Amino acid sequence: MADAIVLAGGKVKKSLFDPIKFLWYYAIYGERYYFASGKYKPLIKVYNEIGGIKKPRPLVEYTLHSLFSSKNVEKIVVVGEKERLENSLDLKIKNYSSKCHIVQQRGGLIENIIFGSSFLEKKGHALIISADSPLITSNSIDQFIEDCSNKKENFDFFFAITSRKNLYKYEKVIYKPYFWMINDQREKGDIFKDKYDRSGFRVANMAFVDIEKKIKNRETIKMAYSLRKLKDPFNLFKIFQLYKKETIKYFSKTLKMSEVEKAISASFETRFKLIEVEDPNFSLDVDSEEDHKAIEFLQKSQ
Repeated sequence: MADAIVLAGGKVKKSLFDPIKFLWYYAIYGERYYFASGKYKPLIKVYNEIGGIKKPRPLVEYTLHSLFSSKNVEKIVVVGEKERLENSLDLKIKNYSSKCHIVQQRGGLIENIIFGSSFLEKKGHALIISADSPLITSNSIDQFIEDCSNKKENFDFFFAITSRKNLYKYEKVIYKPYFWMINDQREKGDIFKDKYDRSGFRVANMAFVDIEKKIKNRETIKMAYSLRKLKDPFNLFKIFQLYKKETIKYFSKTLKMSEVEKAISASFETRFKLIEVEDPNFSLDVDSEEDHKAIEFLQKSQ
């Protein structure tokens, strides 16, 4: 069992580079990203089903429903724009007030996680999940928590990834770049490997973190988290600054998963572990208007 923190924060401050990024994404990928639109993403409505009823609901509502249904999640703390969330969520969600606590965001990623953790009842590892993945199920959340719990004595920071073998069928509808590395720790038999024996992965919007240990290198963690969007033109340069040796190995097509874990452990000053999850919905989040349309298309076609 674990407590959970739902990251439902809005953008704290705008960057001078936001308009440039917006134009880049639209010109290169044909996508209009929400970060530059001023919209509060957790309350953007997406068509999906809850309890047999299909209708448009806020993104965060799907995440909360899956957490409420999880057998391995106890208390839930939502960190975001408190008043807007409380005024917009379904009455049934509000009825879970004994299990779910909504608090006002305090700043960026790390600040919100630390502040949210102060409302948790359990010590040790907690589930960290974003509010923008409407297709994640309670069963998948339970499986991730169980996989991490089996190894938590040896690691402080788990991060979920999904491989191309589980995502390929969605590529025509919602395509995002893969991070390619040699999977030197998992079972063989990935038919989607490239000719360099590398498997393609996408990061998922879920982590299992021992917050009680007060992860030391907060600025590096914040920076590394912001680099998960591989389409961002500024991220390649930042990744090279942070992980020079690993970047060179990546472009020479020899980078191994164990080397990624070792490098992140060193830079985060923690014991870091990647956990491969089979459910592709972990990586199907809503970042742009095009993602929004693709997710709704997938739901209506099922």
